[in-house]
Amino acid sequence: MDKLRDLWWKEEIEISYKSLIINSIVGIFPTALRVIKEIFVPANFHWTDFLPFALSNVFVWILTILASKLNSSMKLCILLLMAEFYSISMSLYSRNYIYYPFFEMLSFFLRVQFTFSVITTKIGFCCSILTHMIVWHYWLYADFKKFVYHTIIFIFSCGVYWVHTSKVSFEHFSYRNQLESTTNRLNTITQSLFDGIIIISVSGEIDFFNEKSLQLLNTNEENLKKIICKTQYTINKKISDFNTSNSLWDDISYLLANSNNQEYTLGITTSGCDSLEWKARNITWEDHSALFVSIRNANHIIMLEEDIAKENVKNLILRSASHELKTPLNSIIHFTNELLENFHFNDENIKKILTIISVSSKLMLSLINDLLDYSKILAGELKISKTYCDIRSIVANVCNLIHLQAERKGISVVSRIDPSLPAEIFTDQMRLSQVLLNLLTNAVRHTLKGKIEISLVMTHKNHLKIYVEDSGIGMEKPALENLLASLNSIAIQWVNLQGNGFGLYISNLLIKLLGGKGVQAKSVIGKCSIFYFQINLNENDSKNCIEFKMNHKEFNEDVVPEMSLSMKSFKEKRRRAVLIVDDTEFNLEILESILKKYQISYAEARNGQIAVNKVVEQDSLDMGFKVIIMDCSMPVMNGWEASRLINHYFKENKIKNLPNIIGYSAYNSDEDRKLCYESGMVEFLHKPCSSEELIKTVIKYL
Repeated sequence: MDKLRDLWWKEEIEISYKSLIINSIVGIFPTALRVIKEIFVPANFHWTDFLPFALSNVFVWILTILASKLNSSMKLCILLLMAEFYSISMSLYSRNYIYYPFFEMLSFFLRVQFTFSVITTKIGFCCSILTHMIVWHYWLYADFKKFVYHTIIFIFSCGVYWVHTSKVSFEHFSYRNQLESTTNRLNTITQSLFDGIIIISVSGEIDFFNEKSLQLLNTNEENLKKIICKTQYTINKKISDFNTSNSLWDDISYLLANSNNQEYTLGITTSGCDSLEWKARNITWEDHSALFVSIRNANHIIMLEEDIAKENVKNLILRSASHELKTPLNSIIHFTNELLENFHFNDENIKKILTIISVSSKLMLSLINDLLDYSKILAGELKISKTYCDIRSIVANVCNLIHLQAERKGISVVSRIDPSLPAEIFTDQMRLSQVLLNLLTNAVRHTLKGKIEISLVMTHKNHLKIYVEDSGIGMEKPALENLLASLNSIAIQWVNLQGNGFGLYISNLLIKLLGGKGVQAKSVIGKCSIFYFQINLNENDSKNCIEFKMNHKEFNEDVVPEMSLSMKSFKEKRRRAVLIVDDTEFNLEILESILKKYQISYAEARNGQIAVNKVVEQDSLDMGFKVIIMDCSMPVMNGWEASRLINHYFKENKIKNLPNIIGYSAYNSDEDRKLCYESGMVEFLHKPCSSEELIKTVIKYL
């Protein structure tokens, strides 16, 4: 029995010795290859992956040699130690701390020894005993006692291992290529951006930047942070309000210390001849907070802003000049009409001269309106204000204006109006009159003899078509095509300022705003030219007008009396005082003459502050003003401020009676009208307005 046991131990030691040597070789060889592979791929190089396994195999060799020289009991302990140490090392290598010790115990008690490989964990079968059984290399008392069979099984095991390793290596290679490709694409994108990008960590260090940022700042990588720290905002170009410092780095430091998710525009700096716009936003970068800073060349933005500013200044000058021109022109028109209406001249020449002055003034007013409209078009402020108006009266007034010019040239002016045309249409009376006057003036200019005919026709689609036909020189087809193309172009370089091209251009824009397709034209050379356009007269327009009237009445239903006044009631109301407020003497003279004509008492003030004081004073005497005609643009206190203050006094019971304030201004934009109604005014009149319109509005609120 002892001899048999010794033989068993001898065979066991021999087999274990050979088995462990082969296992160690199989383990160390791929490990060495992996070391070589990892050296060439430093990014994935982890010493902890292979060192425990390599060292354990060396230690197993040493234990095996010692076991061959010890007694049986010691050999058994060493074998158990080798098995457990081997299993622990394999567990560390494969990142599996459960299954390998179990199989080592199984291998001892069942007299079964296994060859363990990374394949068992990598493939995902570490929970399956059968998978581990595939890579066993012998049963101790089975047919595989020969060393050659051990070697065959080990070779098979190595083959399985290398197949898996190749698969994993190929996957790693594919993933690495995808990662490199994605990295290259992102790098290409960041380097191709038109904006500079800089990422600054909370410690103030630059973690990332692209090439564009270096180009914009005209520096290199070493000096990038120094340049940013030294950068100051251009004078009056700092936008952020974090602190009063003009240093860019102070704002960056503030945002690094006060993290939030908002984007901030910091301001404009100068680098060489370039203006740079800086923006910043807090982000998370590689698991820590950082500041994303973008730099953009702002030269084109600043140039555009400067161009817009210059254009706005030109428009403002044009608008102001038009306003200033209207003030004396209003006086000329009013007092000329006063002379013609109230004085009888025996000398026809004087009457004719006054008529010429009156007509010329009104034509000049039309030209000023064209210029003013053009400035509004450039500023995007031109709006249409539609009301019900008498189209026949509009046509008659326009024809009267050009009658004098046409008569001097021996040209007759004829109007033809469709009987089916409604008595009133819903449109912008001022703009429509402006268009008709421009077209008729153009016809007079290019007609030497014959007649000019204006025709108004209703179509079956409830559209109004207006034709202006002359018997003038006509135009050739190419010239007509160029004219029509020019009318619809954005630029007006084609305009012949000595002719009437500017008026046609403005008229074309106004027709489009009125809902038409613009001015159209036909011409026969040497015979005639026809300019025509179309505007809509649909039910929606009527509906809009009704809504407008209702909304307008909501403003005034407490104070607006009915329009129809008997002479008796008017005589009672005319004794109630009207306050006229204007800073221009000529305008005061005009208003005074109109009120005197209708025997309406009045007082005057030359700015808003004086007007407020007079309102309070008269109210304290129980002689409060019923109506105030308030100019909007005045020194000291403008009309809007005065109107707000008067309404405030009424709400605070500082005055008992609230006057009806009528806005009276040469400015006629939607914004101006809105300011009037928001300030508490009940009506708005545009200078210059006719005496009839002014007195009609005043009587309405008396």
